[in-house]
Amino acid sequence: MIIGKPHRVIHLCESTNIELTVQLIENGIKNGDSITLHLNTGKIKTKLSFPTMDYHLNRRFTIYFKILKLISLQINLGEYISKRQLYYLDVNLFQSQTIVDEAIDRIAQSLNLSLDSLCIQPSQKGLIHGKLEIKVKKQVFIINGTALIPPISLSLTEQDIEINIGCIKKIVVLEKDAILSGLVNSTDPIKLQDTLLITGKGFPDRLTKHFLNIMSNKFPELPVFGYFDSDVYGLMIASQYACPRGVACCELMQFKGAKLLKSGNVKNFIPLTDRDVMRSLSQIAIIHPDCVQNLQRSLFLYVKRELELNDINL
Repeated sequence: MIIGKPHRVIHLCESTNIELTVQLIENGIKNGDSITLHLNTGKIKTKLSFPTMDYHLNRRFTIYFKILKLISLQINLGEYISKRQLYYLDVNLFQSQTIVDEAIDRIAQSLNLSLDSLCIQPSQKGLIHGKLEIKVKKQVFIINGTALIPPISLSLTEQDIEINIGCIKKIVVLEKDAILSGLVNSTDPIKLQDTLLITGKGFPDRLTKHFLNIMSNKFPELPVFGYFDSDVYGLMIASQYACPRGVACCELMQFKGAKLLKSGNVKNFIPLTDRDVMRSLSQIAIIHPDCVQNLQRSLFLYVKRELELNDINL
């Protein structure tokens, strides 16, 4: 805060009007006033002041102000934008996606609003392969082959979405997009027509987990099978789908592979590193129960192995 300048104190809270807040900050900057922006995110109190004698504090304030301004614009337009798209609107200022994600989440928490209310939609990372039609409000997504998971708001449930699954009779979750591509390219399309393939391309994002949760809740008769690398990271990813913390997902997913001892070829085994061992020991008590035995065997034999196409039973 600059001594001698008029001082504006602005609190972001449940009753805050975002557009008015942006106008107050803009007018304060034009008038040369000192501004303090308070965000209340539970135990963490965020206080942003401008201008200061510290470049990094000024930049942090500018980041939050820019994000508030962009959110206000999207709300007025009635159009959705993803965190990723928002980041690319000013890469030089934001510098990293993590900074943008953290700022958006803190703003939403302070306002006690969902990301959907701020016109922020999940970024699309995960892939699906199959034939189905998804209707979300006024948007219709027709999937016929491999496509990004549609940008479904995280605040929506299975009751808010219409899905025509056609002849799909099971869901197969795969750890990697390379396995999905290999499976699609090497399998008779007729054999795949009753299967919906899903991958989060490694650790799944919230949209991928949300979509799987919607599918499993809306169609509980569809079995869900999961295939992952037989190492600590693959088993951690499996646990993300089956028993995530704070995000509803698919607790009934059946872990099918890769089973460490299924491969009869010892050439497929990869020696564990010291880092693998340390990570395995830290995870063995918290990963999904279906994965514990595989992880124990990996530690006992001091080996791991990657998922292969012939591990997958369609």
